[in-house]
Amino acid sequence: MKTFLKNSDNDLENNITSINQNNDNSIVNTDSSLDDNISLKGKWYIINVIPGRESKILGLIKEEAIKNSIDDKIYDIFMPIENYTSIARGNRRLVSKKVLPGYIMINVDLDERIYTILRSIPDVLGFLGGKEPKVVPENQVNTLKKSVELMAIKNMNISIYKIGDFVKILDGPFEGFTALIEEVDLDKKNLKVAVSIFGRETTISVHFNQVYIIKEQHY
Repeated sequence: MKTFLKNSDNDLENNITSINQNNDNSIVNTDSSLDDNISLKGKWYIINVIPGRESKILGLIKEEAIKNSIDDKIYDIFMPIENYTSIARGNRRLVSKKVLPGYIMINVDLDERIYTILRSIPDVLGFLGGKEPKVVPENQVNTLKKSVELMAIKNMNISIYKIGDFVKILDGPFEGFTALIEEVDLDKKNLKVAVSIFGRETTISVHFNQVYIIKEQHY
């Protein structure tokens, strides 16, 4: 298991860096209620968990902290969550997924006892860095939090496209065609549009940047 954690260090750090630099994401929530500008007493670590069980483990960490009277040593837990709106057939629904699946960031005064308690929680695979947990710089975590906030604001108006709008296709095999928007995928930034080819309606997928809205009401 230690080998698995060690091999994943660089990949995880690259993912965090990518999130901080990417302006096209739609990250919305963090499960952290503390002010990002507050300097916490503890240090930041990353706990590796079984993907898909992050929320359950987050609850278990809080339960074990209270049970073992170490909750005063855990200052924050950070689990970035991506919320995006998917629109299909005129229905809008909110979809959530983990930004860093398999990982939970925690600010804690880590000692051998606390390490053992956290490591013993079911479905926890260990700490990033193995038996010598790697400290994550606080400024890197705060930058990640700020990126989350900024991209959440951006996501509020991520799409100007609406079902029923007409667009002109800018490139690809259907360049120049007028199309009717049938579905909007905010996550992938794709549209499903209907075009008329030799009098027959065909549905195709195009990226947001491949079209622009027009006022024509026919195609």
